[in-house]
Amino acid sequence: MELLSNLSDSLLFFLPGFVCLKVFYVLGLKTTRTDLEWAVWSVMSSVLLFPATVPLRSMLGLGDTSAVARAILILFAFLVGSIGATTWNRVVAPRWRWRFVAEPWDLAYYDAVANKLQVAIELADGREAVGDMIWMGLVGEGSSRSITLGNVQISDGAGVWTKLDKSNQLHIPEASIGLLRLVPFTSSDS
Repeated sequence: MELLSNLSDSLLFFLPGFVCLKVFYVLGLKTTRTDLEWAVWSVMSSVLLFPATVPLRSMLGLGDTSAVARAILILFAFLVGSIGATTWNRVVAPRWRWRFVAEPWDLAYYDAVANKLQVAIELADGREAVGDMIWMGLVGEGSSRSITLGNVQISDGAGVWTKLDKSNQLHIPEASIGLLRLVPFTSSDS
């Protein structure tokens, strides 16, 4: 039973950092991480979050293991993640994003989403696809990157464009991409 208690305490120590980072990455940074990175960064975040709530927990007379103290810690983690994401989106990203992202690949995703731009991709086979960025990243651990477009129009390489059905999405692996450009949004009704 003590092992179960220790495992529970370990998971509860890991949880606030995970919540904080997940909120930050989903609402702010929008990049993918491996499971190992999530685990390491969650522990490091929890190490910082836990002491930050000590004054409030002391003021309320709560111990480290009470359910209320843990709830406060998780709510605080959510708040810190939200503030971090808002700060990233409104202050850091517009001016300094290019210094913090891993590659131009990530920057293309941020710009497409933040500025409501469409993506024009010249495919390696000579065709071109234009659509809304739905997803960009790794398909799975150790795999290559890919892009998923929605609201897609695709050329046959000779200038004839075909609009895919709205329910269809186009998944393009990195190896099939010749050139990626961001273009102003065009109406899908034309």
